[in-house]
Amino acid sequence: MAILHLRIRKADQNIDLPKSIHAQKLTFIRSTINKDNTATPTNTYNGTLFFDIDFFNGFEMVSNLNDNYVMIPIQNEIETETLQYDQEFSSEEIKQSFNVKVFEYNKAGPTGGYTKAVFLDDITGGGSTTGAINYVDLFFQIQSLYDYGSISY
Repeated sequence: MAILHLRIRKADQNIDLPKSIHAQKLTFIRSTINKDNTATPTNTYNGTLFFDIDFFNGFEMVSNLNDNYVMIPIQNEIETETLQYDQEFSSEEIKQSFNVKVFEYNKAGPTGGYTKAVFLDDITGGGSTTGAINYVDLFFQIQSLYDYGSISY
């Protein structure tokens, strides 16, 4: 068994791994969210963050929200929270470079919808950072880093 770790510091981030990972079962095992909670949070997340991860490009999840997002609960008052999971997925090949987008569900407006989550690395021009996300760590357990099917004799 091996671990795939993703550190996300922006709401729209390109991820570069040292190698691609062949298609296989992977299990989402842990998330850690760290926020700037130096004062009462001004950025709130309505209870859930939604992760659009490029290597989940089919329908690994079906929802009445019409998305294919990994959902992670978030509490506004807690600076660092770590949650354990046991969610198994079958992925396509995980390319060496891919994109992750992070959203929050915004109930405002006539139909509601998703808006980009607020990360410290995305804030420019002196906006409020209280409650902004420093980083999110996602951990997946994978069967193997080595593609045994590519061995030639």
